[in-house]
Amino acid sequence: MNNKAPQYQANTWTVPANGILEVARSAEFLICLEATAPFKITFDQGVETNFEQGLSFRVLNEFRQIRIRNPNAQDISIRLGFGRGDVTDARLVVSGSVEVETEAPGVIDTIDVFTVGAGASALVDGADLRRQELLLRNLSDTDDVWLRGDANTTAGGHLLKASEGAVLSTSAAVYAYNPNGSGVDLSALSIRKEV
Repeated sequence: MNNKAPQYQANTWTVPANGILEVARSAEFLICLEATAPFKITFDQGVETNFEQGLSFRVLNEFRQIRIRNPNAQDISIRLGFGRGDVTDARLVVSGSVEVETEAPGVIDTIDVFTVGAGASALVDGADLRRQELLLRNLSDTDDVWLRGDANTTAGGHLLKASEGAVLSTSAAVYAYNPNGSGVDLSALSIRKEV
């Protein structure tokens, strides 16, 4: 790279189907900001190569001309950024659809305090694809319970100790098994997406 002041310019062109566009522009780098379809590009008198949205090209000195060939059967629109120096484009370029979810859940359901009988298993909350988290609290001061993915009455899963809580990130059904000789009270909140 040379020590000249940084420069940057972006332009948009339409290249006809099976057409060619030549651009005389001195630059040290080129970035394809937008392109409705992949295309072919040649720098100066070099070899033609594939190019598309999101790709960039940098040289140590500079190139003086580019040649864009549209091999597609339809016109394409392209937006290219040309520059010199250490100009960095940190914009996010995305093609296609992007699925976005909000961070905050829409609904909090309180599950009333319930008792898991001695030696029994109880459903804490059924399967719910909208649920993001299930918050549980063991209200006993002395007895532990097992959190499980089924109604089996055997030790296994996650041990929820007396007076402790747990946060489960699951949409599956959750059961509590009480191996003790007396009932154990639990409380829960179900945090889920709004419909």
